[in-house]
Amino acid sequence: MDSATLVREKIDAGEEFIRQFNDFRKIDAAFWLKETDLDEWYLYLVSSEITNENIDVAYGEVLQLLKPNQNPWLDPFRVKLLNENKELAQRVLEIRQRYAPTIATNYNGTSIAGIPIEGCFIYQQIPEPSSAP
Repeated sequence: MDSATLVREKIDAGEEFIRQFNDFRKIDAAFWLKETDLDEWYLYLVSSEITNENIDVAYGEVLQLLKPNQNPWLDPFRVKLLNENKELAQRVLEIRQRYAPTIATNYNGTSIAGIPIEGCFIYQQIPEPSSAP
């Protein structure tokens, strides 16, 4: 599998994981990002419910949902969690709103929040969790 290319299988695996994680913590945005200096794509989840106080618990949920080697397209160590107040999260939310929040967006800019990138795939708006916490 070519790590430099974001393939449909990775996008689909990310979408399934997003739905599952959204039942744990409400996700405000989710996106794949390939930084210029890194070899891999990373899946970012943005949530106002993720704080410095609970980020360890949130990463524990990531590991629980994505048991190592369970899905060849989604590595739990390639998932990053962000609070919506982080600059990267804010820029991605702005991009999604500008282009079309109800459809997925391939952002082809050269940087986001000062981070040089090769690509960014932003999922459409995340639906409300299927069950209340």
